[in-house]
Amino acid sequence: MLWDAATDLGILNILQGQQVCQLLEEKRQWHSRALLAAIEEGLSQFFQKKDLEIENVKRQNLQLAEYVKQLSLVAHHWEAKATTTEATVTALRSNLQQAQQAVAFSREQSKEGCGDSEADDAASSHHGDDPHAQTFKENRELHEQRTCRVCHYNDVSILLLPCRHLCLCKECEARLDACPLCRSLKNASVQVYMS
Repeated sequence: MLWDAATDLGILNILQGQQVCQLLEEKRQWHSRALLAAIEEGLSQFFQKKDLEIENVKRQNLQLAEYVKQLSLVAHHWEAKATTTEATVTALRSNLQQAQQAVAFSREQSKEGCGDSEADDAASSHHGDDPHAQTFKENRELHEQRTCRVCHYNDVSILLLPCRHLCLCKECEARLDACPLCRSLKNASVQVYMS
């Protein structure tokens, strides 16, 4: 009976050792699975975060590309406006030079004694061909064109946009929101230097 109890005790110890080993193995496997699940969850969250960052960067790139496209269109628009303004200024300078040449020519003609007799003067004014009157009229019109439409004193130097009327001096432009000629609202203005 003593043998049987010792044998039973040994068998019981062996069984308990096996159960402990099995329990430890199960715990190790459970810890391994929990660790792997935590790693997978962490990696999943990391990749989701990176995917969101990539989407944000793509969206920002699209917005920047659209913004660059809009800036390009605006720059092209202003280049076209500048070219048109330069052409207008060139035409105005040419007209001014022609008017100045006409005034100089009429002064030379008057010095040389154009219309020697009163009869010639009367005849030329009767037919409306008086060069002095025509030159005076053109000179007055040119002066009106070059004078500010608001103060009627300073020379014009501001080109209004979008209507492109060259009709204001710098002082009067600061006080107006609309063109005095066509009444369109101004959205910009350009100072023109006429030399």
